[in-house]
Amino acid sequence: MTDCFTEEFEGNFTIIHNELIRDSNLSCRAFKLLCIGLSHRKKWKFFKEQIATCFKESSYQVDEAMKELRALGYLHTKAKNSEDGKFIGHTWYWFRKPITDAEFKKRYRNTENADFGEIGASENPGDIRKPTYKKTNFKKEQQPPKADSSASPPVVVFSCLENLNIRPQLKAKLSRQYDEATVAKAVEVLNNSDPDDTEAFLVAAIKEGWDSPPDEAQLLAKNTAYLTKLSDSGVDGRKLGAYTVTVHPEGVIFRHTRLDGSKNKSFDRRDRRFIDKVLAFIEKLKTGN
Repeated sequence: MTDCFTEEFEGNFTIIHNELIRDSNLSCRAFKLLCIGLSHRKKWKFFKEQIATCFKESSYQVDEAMKELRALGYLHTKAKNSEDGKFIGHTWYWFRKPITDAEFKKRYRNTENADFGEIGASENPGDIRKPTYKKTNFKKEQQPPKADSSASPPVVVFSCLENLNIRPQLKAKLSRQYDEATVAKAVEVLNNSDPDDTEAFLVAAIKEGWDSPPDEAQLLAKNTAYLTKLSDSGVDGRKLGAYTVTVHPEGVIFRHTRLDGSKNKSFDRRDRRFIDKVLAFIEKLKTGN
C-alpha cells in the first residue's frame, strides 16, 4: 500500500489534456495507469494488486508503468518517515502535466501536501481503494493486502540526463545501474562529440570510462587487434548455431544457413562499438536468445 496525492479538481470526472493523450513517449499501459491516478481526488491509497486487477495485467506490468511515468515526470515521490524519524516508504504525487525533479523539489518536496487540498479520506473512495476478495470471509476481508516484496523502488533520473534526446527507458536504466558521477562524466564527453548514434556512444562512454572522445586512429587500431585475436584463436570458420563465422581484414561476418543471405550479420571494424557488438552477438547465439 502506498500513500498518494493527486492534484485537486472539481466534479466526478477526470480532465485529460490533449498533449497527454498525444504524448508519443507514453505507452498505453502507462497512459491507463496515469488516468487511474488522476481519477482520484486529494489523498488516496495505492494498492498495486487492485490496480493490476483494473489493468487485467500482472503486478509486474504495473511496476513497469510506474517506472515509465516516473521517468517522464508524471509521477514523483517524497520520502515518508515514522514519528521516530525512521524511513517507512514513499508518498507518490500524480500530475496531469510532467514536471522535472528540480521543479518538484522546489514546489512540493519541502512543503506538506502543497496544492493537494486537505488530508483525509477521498470523497469518492470507489473500488480501487478498497481491495476485495473472492471468498466471503469476514476476518480475511479485514486484513490489509500483503506487501509486495518484489516491487522495486522508484528510479530517480539523474539531472545530467534530463535534457538529453534519448529514450526515457534508457535514462531510467542508466540512473539505476550507475552512480551519478560516472554518468555525468560520460555526458560531458558526449557533449564534446558529435556521434552518429547518441545512445550507443553514451553507453560505451559509461562502460569504458571515457575521459574524452576516443581517438579514431586508436579505436581503429584496437578493433584491428581484436580481429587478429579472433583469427589466431580459431574462431574463423567456426559454426555457431545456424551461423558460420568469417573473419576478414575489415570485420566479421556471421553467415546464416539461409542461402539468400538475408539473415547474415556483418560488423565493421570502423564501428565505435565493434567489439561490444561482436561479443554481444556471439553471446546471443550461445544462449539461443
